[in-house]
Amino acid sequence: MTLKHLWLGGAFLLVSCVSVPKDAGFSEFDAMLAPMLPAPAQWVGETISEQEASDRISALLSDPLTEASVAEITMLANRDLRAVLYGLKEARGNYVDDASLPNPFITALFVDEPSETSADCFGNLTRFDTPIGGQIGVGIEILDILFFPKTLKAAKAEFTAAKYSSLRHFADHSYQARLKFYEAMAAKQILGLAEQSYEAMAANAEVAQALFDAGNIAEVDLAQEKLFEAQMKSELIKAERGFEMAKSHLIKTMGLSPEKSDSVKLEGRLRTPDITELEALPVQSVMDRNLELKHREALIDAAGIRMGMKDVMSFVGDVELEGEVERHDGAYEYSGGIGFELPIFNFGQGKREAARARMEMMGQQYIARQYALDTNAHLLYTNLSAARREILHQRKQVLPLSQQVLKGMQLDYNAMHIGVFDLLNAKRNQLATGIAYVQAVEDYWKTRAAYEYLLAGGTPDIDASSHLNPSVGGASEEGDH
Repeated sequence: MTLKHLWLGGAFLLVSCVSVPKDAGFSEFDAMLAPMLPAPAQWVGETISEQEASDRISALLSDPLTEASVAEITMLANRDLRAVLYGLKEARGNYVDDASLPNPFITALFVDEPSETSADCFGNLTRFDTPIGGQIGVGIEILDILFFPKTLKAAKAEFTAAKYSSLRHFADHSYQARLKFYEAMAAKQILGLAEQSYEAMAANAEVAQALFDAGNIAEVDLAQEKLFEAQMKSELIKAERGFEMAKSHLIKTMGLSPEKSDSVKLEGRLRTPDITELEALPVQSVMDRNLELKHREALIDAAGIRMGMKDVMSFVGDVELEGEVERHDGAYEYSGGIGFELPIFNFGQGKREAARARMEMMGQQYIARQYALDTNAHLLYTNLSAARREILHQRKQVLPLSQQVLKGMQLDYNAMHIGVFDLLNAKRNQLATGIAYVQAVEDYWKTRAAYEYLLAGGTPDIDASSHLNPSVGGASEEGDH
């Protein structure tokens, strides 16, 4: 087979096997994100202009935030997500390079030989210019040609892995924004409860001051009412701080600029959870959709193909096919040959061992993540069911009883059967009960978000204490490619 035939065969492979998406795979990216986002994914600077994105963010911020608007704003505003999308372009560039036939290398040598002179019978000298001589050589790595189909498969698998890596980052960040929204809304409700308690205590203190000024109560009674007010003020300050922190975390996660941040509005309260119980997660469906597993599968496929190529290349080294054309004295001479690395000192056993160990490591990590997903699916459903039962119990039992106890304590205090500290404790208990209910609702919706996210293909981590730990960036142990 001649060098020309090798090039023609390689060109045919390039035409028939390579299909590098011009949009860096974003159309497929958008389709896979659809179950996780309330609106189509946008690539600011590519599918939507900066001005259009800014106008859309302003329009969304003109109304109070919702789960859907938070997710869409995050998609449009967060610069880290934009960087993730441009990472797709980088992956596409690498794919294009790997899917191209290897370039030949050319060597050239030109020789200008000295001119010659000759004398005739009369002693006259004649100068003859000798033609310029030279040599041109063309070489190519023959293993690059032979392994070109495998290189294409490995490059495609690595590009697929890069897409899943980007998907995971994008989806995880959107999911975290949803959690931060629930935290901010819960903090706002807790602040509302604290404000109501403080307003009631401040009103009581004003009445007590008026009674004291009229000489109807003792100074110690006035001091007790003011202590009551001061205690509630302390609770209010803590609630205000908690709300400001939760709101700041939400703004940071969405990636809003300072001028946009001032427009954020949080109104209403967390939705009342559904009374009906959801069905258990179908574990096999979770496995089939999971983006992390798909990412790992693509990396393992690519590593397996590369390992097979390394088995040969690490043993024989570089194999070069060379052809030369030489011109001398006006005549052309053609020659060809092959050069290869002679394995005397290094047979490549270290590279092969390292590649196999890496494959084994990736396989073990893949199985470990499968086990973790199985466990988390069951644990997540258990947590969701428990959170639902807790809300129902608090709504039907704890909240009514707390209100009933406070009314009784207020009557006893007015009748001077109990002291101010007993009433203060009763009011604190009522506030704590209200806060506990809001936190239970918050936990339910965060758990529900994780449930839906896992079903859509995400990987929320859940520890034994039932608190959710959303994965940050979605980075895997072996690194993203």
